[in-house]
Amino acid sequence: MDGDLPGALRLALEGEKVAQRFGTRATVRWTRGVLIGFWFELGNWDKCTSAADEFLAESAALGPHYQDTAIRYCRSWIRLARGDTEAALQDQRESLTSARQAKDPQALFPALAGSAYVLALAGRADKAQPILSELFGISAVDRGSLDESSTDCVLAAEILGRRDEARRWLSSWRDSAWSAAARELADQEFVAAAESLDSMGAARSAALARLRAAQELARAGRRAEADDQLRHALGFFRSGDATDIIGQSEELLAASA
Repeated sequence: MDGDLPGALRLALEGEKVAQRFGTRATVRWTRGVLIGFWFELGNWDKCTSAADEFLAESAALGPHYQDTAIRYCRSWIRLARGDTEAALQDQRESLTSARQAKDPQALFPALAGSAYVLALAGRADKAQPILSELFGISAVDRGSLDESSTDCVLAAEILGRRDEARRWLSSWRDSAWSAAARELADQEFVAAAESLDSMGAARSAALARLRAAQELARAGRRAEADDQLRHALGFFRSGDATDIIGQSEELLAASA
């Protein structure tokens, strides 16, 4: 359901109920993996991390699962936001390894985007740059459609000084709610991007867009507007106990003032 994450979550929860009643253990596990991704983007991080820990423990016991890639990325990002950098980087590495083993663009695309963003945020630009280059080499024909990882791609490109490349790359993708929001981010229309993402229920991505909006508004001397954007963004991150990203955001905003 492009552009309606809460609606997609409701369907996924119904799917889990059906799987528990009529499906196999493998079917139940697959539906739980889908839910972990929704909880991550919608901001239910305690449930996300608990379910991710359980899922990945089962993978360690039963063997690798296709969804390990996305689930490791969710946990990696949350760990980084909460200040556990080394554990986040370990998850990032393992996410990318499992994506390459899957040999499926649908698994590789978000793993590359997520890896580039986590590494860029963690100050590992030397490792993030080649991963972003690989991502920009994936065509729309190979991937099919964009999802929430497109916002991570654009924000990674911003940190790494490659925003213009991101804009050119996005121009080849078909129109969708995600691609529209990603293009707004790449054009530095941060408030518009946040509103687009909010309308989709993409709370994490919207909060990230609002942090960038706050920074740019503060730099332009529009402090009241900056504070409003920051308040909304930090409300989300405080709810997820994202202490590290909160501290970094406040430092960036102070430097922009």
